[in-house]
Amino acid sequence: LGHPRAELSCVTSRTHAGKRLAQVIPGLRGMDRGLVFSDSDPALLAEADIDLYFLALPHGAAATYARALVSAGKRVIDLSADFRIADPAAYQRYYGEHPAPELLSRARF
Repeated sequence: LGHPRAELSCVTSRTHAGKRLAQVIPGLRGMDRGLVFSDSDPALLAEADIDLYFLALPHGAAATYARALVSAGKRVIDLSADFRIADPAAYQRYYGEHPAPELLSRARF
């Protein structure tokens, strides 16, 4: 929220849609700029006028969002396991088959 070169313009949640950010994360009271969680539909997010997306989702779910966002020309920083492990075989040992192996060559590790 306080980064000098980035502006948080959207927060999404499958379970907290409609709630204020500070209601869900009380430590952000007074800093949340009135942001309200919206539903997290990947197709709708891909259409939004947002330059960069941060994904903080369970493994497997992040790839679904990354696929839609990258296809729409968006930049994505994924904080999950989906694009943290470059080797599909290593990913499979821990999480099962990679849900978007076609994106691994574009990921930066």
